[in-house]
Amino acid sequence: MKVIKLHAILISAKTPSARIRFLDLIPKLTAKGIVCTHSYYSVKPKDILSLLLVCIKSDVVLIQKKLFSPFILRLIRLLAKKLIFDFDDAVYVSHVDHDTIKINTRHKKFVTSAKLSNLVIAGNSNLATYATPFANRIAIIPSAIDTKRIVKKVPTTDKSDTISIGWVGTAGNLKYLSMLEPVFTRLAQQYPIEIRVICDKTISIPNVDVRFVEWQLATEAAEIAKLDIGVMPLEDNIFSAGKCAYKAIQYMAAGVPAVVSAVGMNKVVVSNKKDGFVCDSIAEFEPALEALIIDKELRIEMGERAYHKVMQTYTIDIIAEKLYSVIVSL
Repeated sequence: MKVIKLHAILISAKTPSARIRFLDLIPKLTAKGIVCTHSYYSVKPKDILSLLLVCIKSDVVLIQKKLFSPFILRLIRLLAKKLIFDFDDAVYVSHVDHDTIKINTRHKKFVTSAKLSNLVIAGNSNLATYATPFANRIAIIPSAIDTKRIVKKVPTTDKSDTISIGWVGTAGNLKYLSMLEPVFTRLAQQYPIEIRVICDKTISIPNVDVRFVEWQLATEAAEIAKLDIGVMPLEDNIFSAGKCAYKAIQYMAAGVPAVVSAVGMNKVVVSNKKDGFVCDSIAEFEPALEALIIDKELRIEMGERAYHKVMQTYTIDIIAEKLYSVIVSL
């Protein structure tokens, strides 16, 4: 077995994509003969020097979503035997303007990253399509779910009629959940529902029971398994189209049907009316949620289909094999 030394440069230990797209895959890659190390981006000169020294000693350097200055990136390219750029968001779009692609510093850094890399790995087809004109070679590898952390929902005989509709994510994305406030308000007038927000912050909706569940990695899977329905609303713009539907994958892995916006990879992960609902507008969330609220058997059937789809497509075993294959082919 050929041993390959792979070093990944990650933005931050707090960045979910660092864990989902690399750290969780390390045991599987290691078992296949890839020696994995990683470091987090730092602007300190001594840390940059250490990084450059590691690049010299590595067979492959993988940059996970970080857009370096052209100078540092060219140094990495000069020292690295092989370079991979991996991204799972529309990093070429400004944080301020999500509707327009502007040829600014961020965009130029992205283009340079793609051009200087031996391989660009995109989290979905939308990202891959955008990167293709600049990339020497491109591969699409979705984000993986860690099956060891999965807690599958077990249908209960609980006599409570309350239906739990949930959302998991970071505080910066609560604006998307807020888009459903009018829908939740109307549904709460007719049905006994609660909205569970698994996050580091929450929202409040007048006359709606909103339960705040503080996000922790150790309890995340168990909390998702408590949901009856998971939601993933999104704005329809360039930035959202780059998202990799990880929330939907998490819900589905727990056997919880997802109701999602028809944006980006959501349309690939969720099959409309089979293992969840895909909504073309916020207004369409209401009848979709209502159908699941009133029909327990439908929730169970869709949840089972969703679970099996994830197990066949998005597990760490499957995704690590894809990553391993492209690494050894460089």
